[in-house]
Amino acid sequence: MSPQNTETNDRAPETPGTPDSGVVIVDHQDQGDMAQANESPENVTVTVVIDGVTYKFTLKQIAEMSTLLRQARAQGLFPPTTAPGHNVQAIIRDHLRFTQLTEARGDAPPEEWNMMPEVVQLLIQITQEIRARDKVAAEMTEQQRVNAHVRNMMSGVGAEARLYNIVRHAVTFAINNGSGDEAATLTGQSMANLLNGIRGVIREMADQGAHNINGANVEAVLEDVFGTIEHALGQSLGGHVQQMNGQLNDMRGEIIHLNAIGQHVNAISGHVNSLDNNINAFGTLLNSTNGNVVSLTTQIGLLQTIINMLPRMIAEACEQMIPGAAQEAMAPLIAAIQARLGVPLPNGAAQGTQQQPRGLKKVFKSVKKLFRKK
Repeated sequence: MSPQNTETNDRAPETPGTPDSGVVIVDHQDQGDMAQANESPENVTVTVVIDGVTYKFTLKQIAEMSTLLRQARAQGLFPPTTAPGHNVQAIIRDHLRFTQLTEARGDAPPEEWNMMPEVVQLLIQITQEIRARDKVAAEMTEQQRVNAHVRNMMSGVGAEARLYNIVRHAVTFAINNGSGDEAATLTGQSMANLLNGIRGVIREMADQGAHNINGANVEAVLEDVFGTIEHALGQSLGGHVQQMNGQLNDMRGEIIHLNAIGQHVNAISGHVNSLDNNINAFGTLLNSTNGNVVSLTTQIGLLQTIINMLPRMIAEACEQMIPGAAQEAMAPLIAAIQARLGVPLPNGAAQGTQQQPRGLKKVFKSVKKLFRKK
């Protein structure tokens, strides 16, 4: 839609304007010249003057503007308002500001809007305008004073730059430190320090009487400024907070998986330790068996030595025992023979008991050979 606008130098009496742009709201409806209707409702045109520029729109175009603004506010792309839907001048002004904001954002993704200075400044400016207009409609007398104070305070370049730097620092700090208990604590402390700094600057202005701020209205000014900052932070951080919450949930899932893997590793370690104990016991058993084998080998060697010595020992025992036994057995017989004959036997026969018969010697040799063969 392309508005038909013409320049005009006629300015109507001013009503309270927006706090930061000096825009003059001309209430043509009260003057009887806001809408000019033709016979056909579709051809009805509405004429408004904004910043000295005259705009003409049909009712159909205004309805399309209202629908577009309602959708943008539902998606969080434009600040909300309490103005009624039949407020034609509010619809046209908000549509013009939304067009400016859309052009400033360009093709940049939503997550980069809060890093664009011109977008942040324009959004703060639009929010202040809408808030001021809504308060004027709700409580005209009180809001005139507050709007004047806020407009005077924000008109200074230093105060505006200070407010923008505070908002940008708070947004950047919250995004970079928005996970974990420690980071959340640091973010809270930083935000508290920033708000205290803003409060101190405004109170200094009130003490000095600068920009028409005094002890009676300083709290109202603080409330308006902090409300604007809160709205800007909410608009900028909404998507980032959701994204960080999703990342935190993913991290919790990964931690659960890591804990499960750790439990499996501990179980495997227990099985390995049990197997190591069994291997150690088996090694001890092998060492004991080796000791028994060595002892058995020693016993076998000793037994083999005894077996090897046994034939010789038997032979020597026989050689020593048999002659003596034969002599003792034959001595009574010889004595009986001598008594029978009445004569002593020859020395050779009598001493035969002291000499080994040849037959006995052969027997001994045979026994020795027998053991040697074995």
